[in-house]
Amino acid sequence: MVRPTPINVLIAAPAVVVQTLGGALRELGVEVQGCTTPGEGEKQLARRFDLILVCYVFDDVHPYHFIGRIRHESANAQTPIVLVRALPVPLGKSQEWEIGTAYKSIGVDEFCNYSDVLHEKGSDQANEMLRQCVSKVLHAPDKRQNRA
Repeated sequence: MVRPTPINVLIAAPAVVVQTLGGALRELGVEVQGCTTPGEGEKQLARRFDLILVCYVFDDVHPYHFIGRIRHESANAQTPIVLVRALPVPLGKSQEWEIGTAYKSIGVDEFCNYSDVLHEKGSDQANEMLRQCVSKVLHAPDKRQNRA
């Protein structure tokens, strides 16, 4: 169901990922702004967003710096954040649940492993999984007041 006003989404990721994830979310009625560098991200954070997607490889696989800025230094401190593993970056010994848990402790609402679903089940399933994750976060009861 499309909202009467667009959902303003910031996607912090490499350009190809911004395009891919933005396309996957199109049917949710989103208006996507992208940033491919931390500097661009800083400028974008002057705006208010309904949702922020941060790619796991953003800022040379150090997205926690950007997430910290969102949560502690921007007008988007209460905006839902989804961390997305959109590219097949090796996780090493880290397990998916460990990443999700670690990033939730710094303010991420959900972790979405788009890359694995894309490679195992194809783009239609990966896109649907991403839309479900985003819908869950956008429609969740507001628990973010506890972050202050």
